[in-house]
Amino acid sequence: MAAETFLAIATLIAVLVGPILAVVVSRFIDAEREHSNRKWMIFRSLMSARRNQLSHEFVASLNLVEVEFHKEKRVTEKLQEFIKVFDRDEPNNNAGWERFVSDRDTKLTQLLTEIAKSLGVNIEVIDIMKGGYTPRGWSNNEQLNQDTKIALLELIRGNRSLPVHVVTHTQEDNRT
Repeated sequence: MAAETFLAIATLIAVLVGPILAVVVSRFIDAEREHSNRKWMIFRSLMSARRNQLSHEFVASLNLVEVEFHKEKRVTEKLQEFIKVFDRDEPNNNAGWERFVSDRDTKLTQLLTEIAKSLGVNIEVIDIMKGGYTPRGWSNNEQLNQDTKIALLELIRGNRSLPVHVVTHTQEDNRT
């Protein structure tokens, strides 16, 4: 009879605890899947916008790296190294600008490589660094903006002059 009692108690416990345990395990698996999906979303977003680092999408995803990858020391270290590139004074000549862009791209490649490793993605560093597409016009606009800022700074600092041409109008010009 003791065996029957034990079997009855075990059955009762299984009936009560089994569904609860199944829900707990299911919720845990769902939470892990969601966390993994968020990491993948960040990686995809950073990869898709890596040639347009001033975009809202890129910056927003970059800001989420420290949240979703907080347990992954190598990723957070590479994130901090990337961010430190921007702590420097803005370059005020073309050589400084080229050095800044090179450092920025190198650190971004290192960050994306670490994120890829943490996700189990086997991608070559050269594919991260040289891959992706950005219309040439975007690059031209970025370079034009940088050149304009440098020229304006030189003008404000007195290192460049502003050419002025005097144009005179005759009364005949005013009638038309």
